[in-house]
Amino acid sequence: MPLLLFGISHLLAAGLIVAAGCVLGRRLLRPMRFDSFWEALSISAAIGLGSIGTGILLLGLCGLLYRSSVLALLLACHGLGWTSWRSAIRRVRAMRLPRRSVPRFALLALAALLVGAPLVWRALYPPTQFDATLYHLASAREFAVSHRVAPLPAMRFVVFPQLNEMLFAAALLLSDDLAAQLVELFFLALVCAAMVGWARRSGTPRAGLWAAALWLGSPLVLYLATAAYVEIAVAAFATVALYAFSCWTQTEERGWLIVSGLSAGFAAGTKYSGLFFVGAIFAAVLLRALRRRGWAAPLLLAASAAAAGPWYARNMICAGSPVWPFLGEVFGYRFWTARDVASVEWSLRSYGWPRTVASFVALPWNIAIHPHASEAPLFGISFLLLPLSAIVALRDARTRWLPAWSLGYLLFWFLTSQQLRFLVPILPVLSLMTANAGERLVARLSDSWRRPLGVSCAAALVLFAAPALARQYAGMAAEGAPPRTQGERDAYLGARFPSYRCYADLNARFGDRYTIYAFHDESMKYYARGTQLGDWFGFGRYSDVALDNGRGLRESLERLGAQFLLVNQGATRTELPRDPDFDSRFRPICRNGPVTVYAVR
Repeated sequence: MPLLLFGISHLLAAGLIVAAGCVLGRRLLRPMRFDSFWEALSISAAIGLGSIGTGILLLGLCGLLYRSSVLALLLACHGLGWTSWRSAIRRVRAMRLPRRSVPRFALLALAALLVGAPLVWRALYPPTQFDATLYHLASAREFAVSHRVAPLPAMRFVVFPQLNEMLFAAALLLSDDLAAQLVELFFLALVCAAMVGWARRSGTPRAGLWAAALWLGSPLVLYLATAAYVEIAVAAFATVALYAFSCWTQTEERGWLIVSGLSAGFAAGTKYSGLFFVGAIFAAVLLRALRRRGWAAPLLLAASAAAAGPWYARNMICAGSPVWPFLGEVFGYRFWTARDVASVEWSLRSYGWPRTVASFVALPWNIAIHPHASEAPLFGISFLLLPLSAIVALRDARTRWLPAWSLGYLLFWFLTSQQLRFLVPILPVLSLMTANAGERLVARLSDSWRRPLGVSCAAALVLFAAPALARQYAGMAAEGAPPRTQGERDAYLGARFPSYRCYADLNARFGDRYTIYAFHDESMKYYARGTQLGDWFGFGRYSDVALDNGRGLRESLERLGAQFLLVNQGATRTELPRDPDFDSRFRPICRNGPVTVYAVR
């Protein structure tokens, strides 16, 4: 298939899901009055996609997660939003672009193409990112294959908030994992639209474009947006939640508060860290309620509970804890042990800098200048300028809440797990604060300096985004065209995962009817069509498998129901027993570099 048609086919599959979210959200929010096209687009898309994800969850809980049912759900959303489609078509037909606006429109279209092309290109490569293949896509595939949303004991996390994985499951049923990656890329665009709309409502329209440039200037953001991770979706829901709260403070319209609660709830339904935004917005509403009596706080909580409640109720029913595996000392340790939870908590807290007051004060500098070497650069100019942008934001009633939210999330991140990608959800707000500060600085200058300085500031911010985009173009040149056939895909993945060829052989011979125990090959769960066991904690943990002698190892694997054993000696060395029983019971059937697969007799 030609590359252009290959890309368009996957864009159409992902676009069907995203467009259904847009029109459904517009239908649900029909009574609301929006300030601009960008505001209507971003807020409608967030509410619609969150609602579709919840709808797919309900299908899965009923055991009805099939391609036909998902397609029927999406077509029903398009049917409900037919008036939105008809209105959009009418507007396009009636559109008459003034001649003097043609160059500007052409320039914006060219900029969108230059930004979007390498990102779509990157998203068309097969998934290789660790958490995507370990958990996010692997869970989505299990839901799609089994046609139900149920606990997954063989996965690292048996239950979790998984709203984004529902959209991935829909993409897998309609197309494949590349469409799932493109769904996440659409969330990146949603954040850009939200920032532009928010800035327009605040009276600083140029600041929205500058904020989008800062957002797109982060290599880490672009990396996450072209992979099946969930941080970009959390950022989109969180940004819309804070945006809607800001609109509510200006208009006092109850609809904005409901939108804020729903979107914050969808963020919490995507990842536990989204609970911060539910709590932060609730605290802000409560502070206003102390001065103005009303039912705002209960209304917000009701909306958030409606959006996030299904996930936390599912966790409670299936695992005995709404935030499993955390707070095991309160709710119990079903599926895991106290030692497993302690191991996970230690792993999460092992990142970053010491948790001291001095380290927190130096945090903006460290993030901008000394990021973690193990992750893609975050591009921390917004963190470096945080003190200045916070002072400017505090001077305007429309942006006064932003510094408090930013500092609160930074403290939350600082005290929990200092992984840089966990900072991404607050990055749009920081980018807006930085852009607003620059816009207001320009506005204070005389008219003779304002236009050239504004142009130069915009050019500078575009240059800030240029290095990250240049990395994308360099990757395009280095890796060549994305694989389009199964043979090309196998060659691509085989060159990056030494165990891929062994899994492909087992998949071809046994389909999904095999169980393999793998030492230190957790990230290949997605590519094993059968059941892959083996992890540091949970069911089939490494410490539960006897390695003293061949008989003990065989008995351990028999208890787990494993017919095959895989050992990956690449990153972590596993000392296998060397005795007659091992030699007689374990027959090598595949070797590739540091990987060996044994059939257990």
